[in-house]
Amino acid sequence: MQLQTLKELEHSIGGRPKFKLRQKKVRLSFYLGIRECEYLKAYATTHELSISEIVRGRLKPLLKKSVA
Repeated sequence: MQLQTLKELEHSIGGRPKFKLRQKKVRLSFYLGIRECEYLKAYATTHELSISEIVRGRLKPLLKKSVA
């Protein structure tokens, strides 16, 4: 059994922030292959990031280029 870090525990206990978000977020779903999913989860664990943080971080530069 893998134990969570203190940072992960504090994040999970707090849940979603109570204050109003500046930009409303929308839930999206997408499918990955089994290996892609395993790689993404491993990356998220080693870098202590959520999957959403990784996806948003990678998409921002791509979306800025396509709009500009």
